[in-house]
Amino acid sequence: MKRRGFSLAVALTALAALLSFTLRPALAAESNTLANFQKTRAYTAGTFTDIGGQWYTSWIERAYEYGLISGIGDNQYNPAGSLTGAEALTIGARIHATYKYGAGAAASEIEKYQRGGGRWYDMYAAYCKAEGLIGNQLDGKLEAPLTRAEMVFAWSRLLLPRDMPKQNTVHSLPDVGPSTPYRDEIIYFYEAGVLTGTDGAGTFLPGNYISRAEAAAIFMRIVEARESGRTFGQPPMDASAFEREVFDLVNIERAKQGIAPLQWDDRLADVARAHSTDMSQKNYFAHDSLDGRRFSDRIRNAGITFRAAAENIAWGYRTPKEVMEGWMNSPGHRANILNANYTHLGVGFYNNYWTQDFIG
Repeated sequence: MKRRGFSLAVALTALAALLSFTLRPALAAESNTLANFQKTRAYTAGTFTDIGGQWYTSWIERAYEYGLISGIGDNQYNPAGSLTGAEALTIGARIHATYKYGAGAAASEIEKYQRGGGRWYDMYAAYCKAEGLIGNQLDGKLEAPLTRAEMVFAWSRLLLPRDMPKQNTVHSLPDVGPSTPYRDEIIYFYEAGVLTGTDGAGTFLPGNYISRAEAAAIFMRIVEARESGRTFGQPPMDASAFEREVFDLVNIERAKQGIAPLQWDDRLADVARAHSTDMSQKNYFAHDSLDGRRFSDRIRNAGITFRAAAENIAWGYRTPKEVMEGWMNSPGHRANILNANYTHLGVGFYNNYWTQDFIG
């Protein structure tokens, strides 16, 4: 994936472009409520001359009215520009402080972390850390563009879960898997309706940089409006039918090579299914369980004896045919499937995680 170049000079020049925070006198606000977000000014034609007639126009206009953003000067917003880590934390601090303390107290709460001689964004970063919004994950990235995954992480704790309820169902996303950085936060945002994807399938593009226009749409969904009632990915099919179909496909491949068919083993299938379930629920993808057990340990713990054993795993394939094609195109997995020393097989499927356990 080719990333666009980044100029630090441009980013620092755009300091004035950073999100402004317009405050007006306010009554004492409730703590931790979306009611604290109020429009503080009106957007008028020509405020930004580079956002007209685009998908993001209304998002940027509304963000301006809430006092959350301003431009880069000369009536420009620079919607295609990349959002930096510092800008993301500035937005996050302002949203969270308004949500928690109210618009009238938000600025003063952030300014408690202002220190002389530092960088312009230090107090925003310090606020986010003190409030538990981030740890040290973005250190060293504050003056560089953020990826879409990093942006989600930076904003994933701005509101309490009660104000980010689950409104959508996520079975799977095309490009978000076990190894995707900040996977849980991404799924959380999809379920809450903050993220909707870049296409009808819900593709997220986690490694791409986040533009200022995209950022405005996302943080306005946090504050104001979210999509609901959507389903991403296909629900899991009948697991037992999928498992048996994989078993049949294995024996078809063995027959092509003149190798004796394997026998189905219910106990092996239980072991394989438990491992698929464990990988899905604990968000990892490996032969070794998180408690250190190897596949051979799991088989022995089920009371199964063997002279030889092997395991194939896969993630993300939607059908038995797809996963078998993937395994057969991989030399190591293919060798296990066609190994004449194995006599029994158990297959386990759960939420697009697949496991084959062989013994002989």
